[in-house]
Amino acid sequence: MMINRTDVFQILEIEPTEDKKAIRKAYARLVKQYHPEEQPEKWKEIHDAYEAALHMAQHDILPHDPVGPEASTSDSAVDDAVGVVQDKPEDKPADASPEMTPNRQEQKEQEEMNALFERVNEIASGQLEQRRRRKKEVQDERTGQLIKIVTDLLEKEMFSQRTWSILLEQECIFPLLCSNEFLYAFGDCFQGKRIPADLYRYLRTQIVRIQNYDEERRIEASTSLWGEWNGIEEAVGYAAGKIDAAHYANIGKQVKERAKRRRREDLWVVPKAIILLLALMMFVFGIVLEFLI
Repeated sequence: MMINRTDVFQILEIEPTEDKKAIRKAYARLVKQYHPEEQPEKWKEIHDAYEAALHMAQHDILPHDPVGPEASTSDSAVDDAVGVVQDKPEDKPADASPEMTPNRQEQKEQEEMNALFERVNEIASGQLEQRRRRKKEVQDERTGQLIKIVTDLLEKEMFSQRTWSILLEQECIFPLLCSNEFLYAFGDCFQGKRIPADLYRYLRTQIVRIQNYDEERRIEASTSLWGEWNGIEEAVGYAAGKIDAAHYANIGKQVKERAKRRRREDLWVVPKAIILLLALMMFVFGIVLEFLI
């Protein structure tokens, strides 16, 4: 949306000013009056005017500045703020230091402040909560679909690593696997189940992969202003415990089956010995009869 720079402060209902605090205060007052869902066009007009006003204040551009060839650079800067002209990277001297310059540092801080202001407005208008609710609904639906696949694989005793890798190694759904909801439900799938050693080793490898991903998210969140990180250590431990139990249940079953076979074999030891003894006695008796005859 293109806004004439002479209209920017009229939309914000304040006098032309370079005071960024006053601009933000005016914007906060107006967005409370015009809800983005009820009056989206007016809200967008206010938002665009707010962005343009901040840009003008940052570059010392006011509506009463001269207009003409000497003001072309200023006009381009305003157009850049309202979306008419694309951002152009600043020329950087060849011998410039790789460290962040004071202007760049100030620009970054300004961007973070703007992001903070936008986030507060989203919270105030309920948009952030609505977006989170929709995201959780979609995540719960996808989690349910994945858990159904896991349950089917276990019920059909499809234990090959190749089959499970199709489910667990898709990069597009891997972040979904690293959620508390999925990990708790995933662990419950192995309740009362038995899995072979090959599948157990593969699943433990995936658990380690999820732990590494969670650690990377934690580090990233600690170094970012807007980083969000919800620890999944307990959920990972829960899923790992259920997988271990399913593996040990399978080992216990194998041990019981071997013991049962051994008992069956032991039952035949005495009959076999008696049969062999009778056969030996008959052989000896036959030889004695030959000598007597």
